[in-house]
Amino acid sequence: MDQSKYCSQIDEIKFEARDEEQLATKEEVAQLRAALGALQWRAYSTAPQLMVQLSMLQSCVNKATVRTLKQTNKLVREAFHGRFLHMKVTDLDGVSSEDVCFVAWADAAVGNRPDYGSTGGYIICATTPAMNAGETASVTPISWRSARLKRVARSSLAAETQAASEAEEELMLVQLQWKEMLGYEVNLQKPGEEISSVPGVLVTDAKSLYDVLHKEDLNSAAGGLQEKYSALELQIPSRSLPSREFFTNFSSRVGGSEETSSHSSRAKKKKRWTNARFTAMAWLFLLVGIAIFALCSCQDDVSRPHFKWGQTKEKVFVTVAVRNLNRSSVSVRFAEDRLRFQCSDTEGKAFALDLELDQDIAPDLSRWELLSKKERWGEPVLMTLAKIFPAAWPALVHDPKNYRQVMDRDWSRDDDKLETSEDTFFEEHAEYLPQLATETDLERSTMLSGVEAVVVLARHHACEQCGVADRTFAAAAKKTAGAKEASVLLFAMDVRSRAARPLARRLGLRCPEAPRECRYLAFSRYGGLEPVLLRGRHDEAALSKSLELLSRKQFFELTAEQAWEKQASTRSLVILRSDATTWERQAVHQQRMKLDIGILQASADSDFRARALAFRPGEDQPRHFHEGSAEEFRSWLLNVSVPCLAQH
Repeated sequence: MDQSKYCSQIDEIKFEARDEEQLATKEEVAQLRAALGALQWRAYSTAPQLMVQLSMLQSCVNKATVRTLKQTNKLVREAFHGRFLHMKVTDLDGVSSEDVCFVAWADAAVGNRPDYGSTGGYIICATTPAMNAGETASVTPISWRSARLKRVARSSLAAETQAASEAEEELMLVQLQWKEMLGYEVNLQKPGEEISSVPGVLVTDAKSLYDVLHKEDLNSAAGGLQEKYSALELQIPSRSLPSREFFTNFSSRVGGSEETSSHSSRAKKKKRWTNARFTAMAWLFLLVGIAIFALCSCQDDVSRPHFKWGQTKEKVFVTVAVRNLNRSSVSVRFAEDRLRFQCSDTEGKAFALDLELDQDIAPDLSRWELLSKKERWGEPVLMTLAKIFPAAWPALVHDPKNYRQVMDRDWSRDDDKLETSEDTFFEEHAEYLPQLATETDLERSTMLSGVEAVVVLARHHACEQCGVADRTFAAAAKKTAGAKEASVLLFAMDVRSRAARPLARRLGLRCPEAPRECRYLAFSRYGGLEPVLLRGRHDEAALSKSLELLSRKQFFELTAEQAWEKQASTRSLVILRSDATTWERQAVHQQRMKLDIGILQASADSDFRARALAFRPGEDQPRHFHEGSAEEFRSWLLNVSVPCLAQH
């Protein structure tokens, strides 16, 4: 059974190089799950040699780091290099189906997992009676597994016991299934008696386990084991099966010593199969082979069509050509980071492309059309993609090497004056202006103790409108970098980078049409992904003033007495209940440049029937907001907010 073609199509995880201890992003974890899922099919079908590493990596998915991604890619490459290692189904030296013997090898490693858990595994093979005699014999793998042991093991004996117990359970299932496939009637109420006629051997390298299993009385004093859980692990099968069948079936071979199950008299057969051309072994592996062949061959059902691409500053043109195109079958779907194309020819052959784009596009502004003039590779379909940021793309797709055989450059639609320029901004200011890329990075920064706001410069190197504002931001970051206890943190974000693109999409970032529309983004722990938009400044002093306003402590806690005694001097004071909703906190955060924000202690909520109070300068009585929609609450905030006098 050969899966070489399938192994060639397992994709590695795409990620940006960074510290190995950093957590993987959601997008990277999704790629990780896909890669491990593909490897799992290979490992469980024809490659038991991949099981151990696969099991280890699957345990790390929930807390995946960059190191996990690298190790997974290494395993993908290992699967690729070993793609021609196939599983061979032998005829077991021509022995009859009645004489087939099953051998289970079990092993364990204690405390070898990241959380100090243990790993157990087994492999069960069909073989000939010569194996029981200590001779060389042909084998055919039937079942294998390597996974975390369910129970914590405090010693190697405890781990070996669990692994052997799991192997014995699987071995019993194989013996029962084999007997049923031979045509016997199987009484599931008495499995011990049924498997006594099918030879089975359990092999372990744990001498201590071997000695315990060969004690005359396993029930006496827990078999002499200090590990009581391990003793129970061995007691359960001994009590569920008659003792004779248990000991004869649960046998071991260590250092040349061996015990095999005795052959009881054959039960009277009642044949269920009439076709004698195939033995039961052939039927079993024929089904497995068909499944694997179907998986591998299904990759050929859909072909990749030839396509070419060109670009201008604002658009990308992708032309797909298919001979004898069925024009009514064309389907094109645009997403921010993907282009999906499907069609078929007049004979029903399917074609498809699923392109992960190198940069983001605007799906609602993208179009496609059927062209009348035939090209070299067939009838063309033209797709016009609208760029989010008007700049040259270095490539159409994230991984061009996967499309070398079918992708060309469309020089007829390419702007030859368009060039990709190198951006040195982040490197020049890296010492005092760190980069921020993901939503997780942003959330961690806003939750730091003493931090009132996180201000982000979202930069695209080709955005000519905001160049001056970017330099002003970098100058402000350089001045604040030396502060010991900064309440406002400044970051830069490269919206071109693959890691930052999901966050840029969530924020709806675009290149402004004029310099006056450039904005910095101010976040806080209560604002979520709803930033305060700060005008991009050409004057460093004006930006410093905005940062000073952001540094004011907000969402401070108040008692009922403090709330009524608090005086609003130059700014309005808005007080929320302790049970304020998320959208109420976000709405107030949006106005934090114009007002101060307090939160009532939970014990004081009963003294306030309104959802919010506002104390305005020069007014003796507060204004109340009782109930209303989110839009009504925002309008109320606009009415009660008073800008700082310094801004008048």
